[in-house]
Amino acid sequence: MVAYDRNRYKKNKQNKEYKWGVINCVTSFILYCYLLYEIELVVLIVAIPALLVILFMWLFD
Repeated sequence: MVAYDRNRYKKNKQNKEYKWGVINCVTSFILYCYLLYEIELVVLIVAIPALLVILFMWLFD
């Protein structure tokens, strides 16, 4: 039972690290687009789906 709990904790930790990795990728991509092109339309097109993805990640944690 203890081993099972330990494995489950490990998986949860990996999932959280993966989620943070995805969030970091998305935010850095938005910043990169913004700095490179300075076109607000591009940022909006990229940022709105990204924010939705982050929101769903928090909801279904």
